[in-house]
Amino acid sequence: MNPNAKKSYSTLDTPCLILQEDLLIKNLSLFQGLANANNKKLRPHIKAHKSIELAKIQIEKGAVGICCSKLAEAEIMVEGGIKDILITSPIVGNTKLDRLGNLSQQATISVVTDSKPQIMILSELAKQYQTVINIFVEIDIGQARCGVQPGLGAFEIAQEIIKYPNLSFSGIQAYHGKLQGIKSFKERANAIDTAMAKLSASLHYFKNGQLPVKTITGGGTGSFLIDLKLPFLSELQPGSYVTMDCNYSQNEWDDEGSLELISQPLSVLSTVISKPQPNKVILDAGWKSISNDAGTPKLKYGLDSFDFAGDEHGVITSSKEYIDLEIGDQVELIPSHCDTTINLYDHFYLVNTYQHRKLAIDARGKIT
Repeated sequence: MNPNAKKSYSTLDTPCLILQEDLLIKNLSLFQGLANANNKKLRPHIKAHKSIELAKIQIEKGAVGICCSKLAEAEIMVEGGIKDILITSPIVGNTKLDRLGNLSQQATISVVTDSKPQIMILSELAKQYQTVINIFVEIDIGQARCGVQPGLGAFEIAQEIIKYPNLSFSGIQAYHGKLQGIKSFKERANAIDTAMAKLSASLHYFKNGQLPVKTITGGGTGSFLIDLKLPFLSELQPGSYVTMDCNYSQNEWDDEGSLELISQPLSVLSTVISKPQPNKVILDAGWKSISNDAGTPKLKYGLDSFDFAGDEHGVITSSKEYIDLEIGDQVELIPSHCDTTINLYDHFYLVNTYQHRKLAIDARGKIT
């Protein structure tokens, strides 16, 4: 039989998401253990897995709380019992601010800003809802997205925050997502050093101004081993390490070029629905089942290549004259980008040697 075929999930309807429980727990334990050993707090980002149950497991293992990208994700997590959340993108607009006010009465919610005018708005919100809002000043260390430019600006915003009794200056957020996928460990480490130099340029003003920075939060899965050794970062925000994807699996994890560190629990299970040629089969998974923003997925088993064939279809073509897959066979595909693939589904199938069960992706589609 072609090693691409996977028969053990024959009772599952496809396409669907598979999450191998033993590999999942291995990843969660690995990152929490490394954080503990290096005296770093772990505040994992849930924007990849979007699951209340997985977030609770992360906290049970020692995480101090979680990160959410969106307010709607945070609302779902608070509803599910998670009580310490950092929302890592600025909250703007009256509707969202009202939602933030309500949420801040139910849990410890921290937000980020890079704008002085937003400080007064957040103060008025906190006054209205009789709460204290924790604020991190975001610094752009090279992502070229949100964040005040390195230097004096972050300190000036922090000075504005501490003027208001119903606001708490909680620290600094510094994240550079574009560095996470640099394949060479040495090149990635050098790029992170450059980014951290920009952070240092801002911390200089806090030191001279005698304004303590309680927490510096940031980092990600790709930079995690490097972040552990950085004196600046006190809290780390990896996200994709929980499920992983085939892009991250190509990262080198040390100076020796080692590729094996983090396991690959996630896959999309698909079924062969046609065999139009002896060396080609058609699957029931296409663009609507697996995201392609980071490229095509990889086959979990075997060496044949997958390509998209439309919204609902994928194709495996062998370089040989015959492919040993037949109609009804199942194939596991590793997504190129876990975040955007998981967001297409309502649940995972959490599987182990003996059984499988549905695991809700509670914050799926929560984009506001």
